[in-house]
Amino acid sequence: MGVTGTNGKSSVTHLIAQWSYLLKRTIGIMGTLGNGTYNDLKPSVNTTESFVNIQRFLKKMLKKHIKIIAMEISSHGIAQNRISKLYFSIAILTNITSDHLDYHINLENYIQAKWKFFSQNRIQTFIINTDDNIGRTWIKKLPKNNVIIVSTHQTFNFSSFKKWIFAHHIIYKKSQTDIYFKSSWGEGVLNSKLFGRFNVINLLLALATLLELGYPISYLIKTCNKIQAIYGRMQLFKVPNKPSIIIDYAHNEDAFRNVLKTIREIYYHNKIWCVFGCGGDRDKSKRSLMGAVAETIADNIILTNDNPRNENQKQIIEDILEKCTYKKNIYIILNRKNAITFAVTHANIDDCIAILGKGHEKYQIIKNKRYHFSDHEVIKKLLE
Repeated sequence: MGVTGTNGKSSVTHLIAQWSYLLKRTIGIMGTLGNGTYNDLKPSVNTTESFVNIQRFLKKMLKKHIKIIAMEISSHGIAQNRISKLYFSIAILTNITSDHLDYHINLENYIQAKWKFFSQNRIQTFIINTDDNIGRTWIKKLPKNNVIIVSTHQTFNFSSFKKWIFAHHIIYKKSQTDIYFKSSWGEGVLNSKLFGRFNVINLLLALATLLELGYPISYLIKTCNKIQAIYGRMQLFKVPNKPSIIIDYAHNEDAFRNVLKTIREIYYHNKIWCVFGCGGDRDKSKRSLMGAVAETIADNIILTNDNPRNENQKQIIEDILEKCTYKKNIYIILNRKNAITFAVTHANIDDCIAILGKGHEKYQIIKNKRYHFSDHEVIKKLLE
């Protein structure tokens, strides 16, 4: 199965594998966080590997008698025909917003690259997030009998589709999210430890996939509360007498808005600190948009490095600040470790710190050198 979209590919892929693991079944994984199986991943070169590497991996999985693979499908991988000869039993769309315009030049090219996967690969079933504008457009072009609809919007008309999942009531708490859903397979309540509004859709997409694969709905409901946060994806750290800390891979405007709005909804009486930077030698158009979103939602911002590569570090910061209106409570600390330390030592116990952009990464790229660096390691040391 292939999972594509701007945000959520890793989360959905790993939710499918982890949920299956909880039910004593093994699914192979290929994607940003690595290739292998749940709890046994080897580092990956790209989100979507080369055609040759994909074939090698599939052969390796077959030798282990693993016949189901959840694969992240990137726009680069599609455009470069890395998956053009593969057949997919299931294709999943998470969402589509602006990203990677340094490669695709404009949004239309980016959308067309994603559509190429749905239209040119041989696919049996399409699982679509119809909360997404592009998703609602695409279901009109796909054969209805092969489409599974996933939504949290009550206004959507499910009657013309054979298979669907609809979350009709969602309760958000600091420690749990309760998702009341109806579906063509039955209804129930998912009790999830996952943090964030967008993780509701991610979880429902994974649920739809496993139901389509024949997993019993009762078993999936029963095991949902055992699912752990995906590494580097809305990962919450909370210890006594310290502020709450969330690490997430968010690195575009839409992901920033979703993450920070989710935190604001839960920590509405407290202050939000946002620590982030933007990658060098990558899409420059999103920098000022990310800065504007952060300024609108967060109370304090610390701008820092996030793989500046060969670009001038101070120029990246200037680009981020371009659309910030007030520029109040914005601190510039280029050393990322120092930036995180500043946030943790200055935030109040009831505040929440969002450390965004790197997520699972364990490196910092400056000039042409890759240095070991992990947001997780810095945080764990500070929380000791």
